[in-house]
Amino acid sequence: MSKQTKISKYEAAVKAGLRKIRVEKKHLMKQAAKELGITVKKLEDIETVRDYGCHITIDILSSYMKVYGSGMVSCSIMEAHQELYKCNLSK
Repeated sequence: MSKQTKISKYEAAVKAGLRKIRVEKKHLMKQAAKELGITVKKLEDIETVRDYGCHITIDILSSYMKVYGSGMVSCSIMEAHQELYKCNLSK
């Protein structure tokens, strides 16, 4: 069995944002994986938000920036940060 490590709430929010970018661009999983230079399984692991799984690396983020534009990825990361900041303030 593979080792499963927990991901942070922030990383989970970034993963959701990266998936949102792909969906808004109407890219299918297979097409997006090919453009990002990764397997469909790896893309599924990146986009799946759960307590464990694939961590977001600089390489993954830079691939997303090349394919989808750095502005979209940066906005997605900032939205994730703002969403978590709001949640922390409300506690």
